[in-house]
Amino acid sequence: MPFTNGFRDAGELRRHFFKHGAGLGCYTTWQYEALADVFLGGPIDNDMAEFARPGGDRVRYNQTTQEFGTMTAAGVIKTYLILARSPAQNRVYFCQNCK
Repeated sequence: MPFTNGFRDAGELRRHFFKHGAGLGCYTTWQYEALADVFLGGPIDNDMAEFARPGGDRVRYNQTTQEFGTMTAAGVIKTYLILARSPAQNRVYFCQNCK
């Protein structure tokens, strides 16, 4: 059972998969969406930070795995990826996206 409402449509899913899927070790759009679903909609663990933007979007970041994602208040996945800079720079990126 999914935690989120998935991506807005198949085109958005494909676009994000081709941009970020390989960095997550995904071979299919299904794998990518399943990982994004669990990351963004599943429970938060001790290594994760989450922020709710004023409009309701949620931003999540895992400081150990460097995973990052955003989701609308309605549970639609906007993006999911592995941040590629240093952990300190990635934390700053997360904080900048919390606005």
